Amino acid sequence: MARMYGYSVANEIVGARLGDLLLASEAANIAAIRGFIGNGYRLQNVQSAEVDRNGQKRYFLNNVIGSVETVF
Repeated sequence: MARMYGYSVANEIVGARLGDLLLASEAANIAAIRGFIGNGYRLQNVQSAEVDRNGQKRYFLNNVIGSVETVF
């Protein structure tokens, strides 16, 4: 995954948040995030417009299963 975003090793992207990668100006990205949450943190075959390390726009087809971390 790190290489898809222009990084050499995984440690360079550890801790990145969706907001660091997704383009908020893309309406489809906002709809995808809402769908992700609404579907119990699952996405299947959803395209997103994202930016790499150098700010270049990239398009990805996503299949994602997320988890929610609770901190006490």
